[in-house]
Amino acid sequence: PAHPGAGGRGASRAAAGSPAEPGGERGSPCSQQSGVLRRLQVYKHCIPLVESGDLQLSKASEIIGLLMLEARQLPGHALAELATLFVDVIKGGSLSNGKSLELFSTVLTALASSKESLAYGKGELNGEEFKKQLINTLCSSKWDPRSVIYLANMFRDIPLSGEELQFVVEKVLRMFSKLDLQEIPPLVYQLLLLSAKGSKKTVL
Repeated sequence: PAHPGAGGRGASRAAAGSPAEPGGERGSPCSQQSGVLRRLQVYKHCIPLVESGDLQLSKASEIIGLLMLEARQLPGHALAELATLFVDVIKGGSLSNGKSLELFSTVLTALASSKESLAYGKGELNGEEFKKQLINTLCSSKWDPRSVIYLANMFRDIPLSGEELQFVVEKVLRMFSKLDLQEIPPLVYQLLLLSAKGSKKTVL
């Protein structure tokens, strides 16, 4: 098996863009569909890798930091695909250290500002509407109790409407009964920090 450090360096190089086909533009520019697809493949590889526990935290942070910078250049449909992937990872209980959630908050924030028409079900939504649907889906799904603190912390970094914040706060409150006693104080702390956005009465 490859050394974890080597995986981190390889992923970093891939995220930075690899040479295109002969005669083409170097890298994977978001102005070309082929470039967007290559970037998506890098993200889809790196997210499970970061959460696998096979990388040193410093390497995982390095990869996520680079991907966060690049995420803002992705078009709306690519951001929607990535955000949906994150929701599936969370629903599947695949978060081991929550490190990739720093990237998820960046993806959701960028998605919310997209004016692109995005396919959702049988219709189309803009970025803000798509984000709302994802948050609703996420808060209606099962969470691994070990991930609750990571998720509560992540939502602090995402611009939320009053309704979205209420979804999140109510979901976190429902998770208290599923936690061990020693896990409750840090979650209370995260919830109080989250209440700075609103829903103070619900939290208290």
